[in-house]
Amino acid sequence: MKKPGELHRDMERSAFAEILSHIDGVCPGFRAAVFYDSEGETIDYHSYLEPFDTRLAAAHIGVIAASAARRFDSLNLGEVEQIEIHAEKLDSITMSMGDDLFLSVIVTSGHLNQMIYRKLIEIIRDIRREINI
Repeated sequence: MKKPGELHRDMERSAFAEILSHIDGVCPGFRAAVFYDSEGETIDYHSYLEPFDTRLAAAHIGVIAASAARRFDSLNLGEVEQIEIHAEKLDSITMSMGDDLFLSVIVTSGHLNQMIYRKLIEIIRDIRREINI
């Protein structure tokens, strides 16, 4: 894991990276924001984690989110809108953006807060505007 102040990338910054950067600083434990599809393929990110670890987290969380969405749908339970994962070292919030797109924010354990949720709504709105959906 890189130092908290050191951002790393393995791809060119897109407009999405700029939008994702707006969540940085909303909570003291911010580690990464990842925008990805239902296959877990990273579209872009803003992260203090190694790029490989960032992409891997999106892939793993993507599997969980897609599986939950399919199961809820097959049981007629409605749509999965968000998933929180709490673990020993890191927590995450994942929100469905529709059109098989997801946004996950990863923070150090215990740092998920209401400000993150409010900011995620803004970021999702901005990303959806950027891709015209």
